[in-house]
Amino acid sequence: MTPDDIAKRALKGFELDKLDESQFCYKCNCSRQRVENALISTGKEVLSEMAEDDKNTEVDCHFCNKKYVFTPDEIRKLIDNAL
Repeated sequence: MTPDDIAKRALKGFELDKLDESQFCYKCNCSRQRVENALISTGKEVLSEMAEDDKNTEVDCHFCNKKYVFTPDEIRKLIDNAL
């Protein structure tokens, strides 16, 4: 069923007046900068632990599944530049 068909069925007996029609698509607005800000918000202690672990930190966007990878050096730069 189309949206029009659903509206006609749900509002049977009423006169329908469509005011507007538009297309939509899903687009995630995540970015590396937003992920960096989220990491910074965890605090200096957590970031230091990530950097000392000497492994890459991987952050997955739960909306679009994009992966962001941060090296220990990049985490250290976040600590130095943002905190």
